[in-house]
Amino acid sequence: MLQTECKFANASIGSEVKVLQDIHLKSKNIAIYERDITVLKQDLTPLVREVIECRAIGSTEEILHIVKDYFDKNLPKSQALFEDIAGVLSLFQRTTEASSFRLLLASVNSNMCSRFHTDINDLRLLCTYLGPGTL
Repeated sequence: MLQTECKFANASIGSEVKVLQDIHLKSKNIAIYERDITVLKQDLTPLVREVIECRAIGSTEEILHIVKDYFDKNLPKSQALFEDIAGVLSLFQRTTEASSFRLLLASVNSNMCSRFHTDINDLRLLCTYLGPGTL
């Protein structure tokens, strides 16, 4: 596995999906999967000024049905982005082995940290498509 040297002992960083499994280690509280999303640039560029908000709760199949409907109605030219979201959700399901999830796809123009940390979740996945990131 390709892992980036990390100055934080509690973090695993790597460019292979296997790095996500490190979140189950007692010594880790963050696993960062660094991936190349330049193939999504064509889908993402027009969305810079869009206000996006799609919420879904349920199994991966239920969530993907809701997100697909949202994309069909609001982002019909962003099929590659939808497919990437489906892939990320699948990765998260395999990592957590959970059967139910909550998804929020949103434009973030403020500090949402307080919203991310007011619930009780064992694991959380954040994926930034545009902007400076989540750390």
